[in-house]
Amino acid sequence: MSGGVLCGVVLYGVFCVAKKRDVYVVGVLCLVVLSFCLGSFRVLMFDREYEFFIEEWNGEYVNLSGVVVSVEEREYRTRVIVALDDVRKFKVLVWKELYVNVSIGDVVSFSGIVEVPESFETDTGRVFDYTAYLAKDTVYLEMSEPVSFERTEVRFTIGRLLSIPREWFLGNIQSVLPEPAGALAGGILLGEVQSLGEDIEEEFRVSGLSHIVVLSGYNITIIAEVIFFLLSFLPLMVASIAGGVGIILFALLVGGGATVVRATIMGLFALVARITRRSYMVTRVLFLAGFLMVLYNPRILADDISFQLSFIATLGLILGTPVLERVFSFVPEKFGLKEVVTTTLAAQIFVLPWILYTIGNLSFVAFPANLLVLPTVPLAMLCSFVVGILPLSIIGLPAYVLLGYELFVVHLFAHIPFASVVLPQIPFVGVLFCYCLLFYIVWKYGSFEEGR
Repeated sequence: MSGGVLCGVVLYGVFCVAKKRDVYVVGVLCLVVLSFCLGSFRVLMFDREYEFFIEEWNGEYVNLSGVVVSVEEREYRTRVIVALDDVRKFKVLVWKELYVNVSIGDVVSFSGIVEVPESFETDTGRVFDYTAYLAKDTVYLEMSEPVSFERTEVRFTIGRLLSIPREWFLGNIQSVLPEPAGALAGGILLGEVQSLGEDIEEEFRVSGLSHIVVLSGYNITIIAEVIFFLLSFLPLMVASIAGGVGIILFALLVGGGATVVRATIMGLFALVARITRRSYMVTRVLFLAGFLMVLYNPRILADDISFQLSFIATLGLILGTPVLERVFSFVPEKFGLKEVVTTTLAAQIFVLPWILYTIGNLSFVAFPANLLVLPTVPLAMLCSFVVGILPLSIIGLPAYVLLGYELFVVHLFAHIPFASVVLPQIPFVGVLFCYCLLFYIVWKYGSFEEGR
């Protein structure tokens, strides 16, 4: 898969050079290829560092201890990730009962049988490489039923300090907004969607709106725009610095996943461009952000589908929107309708080949559902954010109405007969052909470098 992604990147670079003959693009392309080679070697050596522990402990009863770095309440169980004290950066996934009394930063000792996580077949017939997906976060073993699990110490780590305002914020939302509106508010703001339940999550998937209930670069973009708007009365330097600090704090608060980190890097580069009054070449910044992230963690290129889809969708927005604006020139710009149509369609067109290859689900209602829901998301996020700060029922009413509308649209489209179908897995050469065609269309009728 990573080799295929690299082929796509190389193909993009070739078109850039053919279109612009830009020496900087050639340099970035060389850096991408070099980082891929070095990253492959690094992943190989990184895994070998832990092979002894994996083979020694797999299937055995062990006594371990470490620091809790993540706690997630799922529908039926709690997902706890523990970083071991004795083995640097080695993490174990522990499944516990609901409402376990443990927080980020707690030192725990636990015992039971650990096993290497196994890949499994999804509902769409694809095999999900669960082992590699967890390994990208250095989680190599899993304990499903611990015999003992005890908190022994509390450490005030950075993660624990950041989790305190996060839990307070979510608690305020849940105290005002009833479910599932409260869960949706937590999803669009902080990526907390576990309490939505499997049925509603399935409705979001069928309607092609899963991207609004998982934390993504879209959320960061909205937050950045709100910060810039609120601070527009300040001098440029002060507003930009304050905006950068706000973006970083929000990224830390929500956990800093791959898509969030990418959007944060791009937002910070945009701020630098504003301060220095230089042109913001968003395509270059996107690839630079991706390069820096892959350099830090090469595994996300091959094993993090959220990063892959977020990267491709952003590239689609940058390259595809100018082309579609010409195609949909008849659409009125009033109320931002033309922008919503072109950006939504551009992102969906670019991610579709990769979704069909990796997931296999084709939603026939995704475009109209997105048109009806996406314009309300920024306002729903703003109202939900206010509720998180001021948990008053009268303030929560607008948020409840907006969130209820979004849930209604999702439910309505998800229950249309044949709203989505599962397609057989297409060969990778077919995916490569689709992206060749898309890049050719952009090269022929659009622009590979948009200054902003």
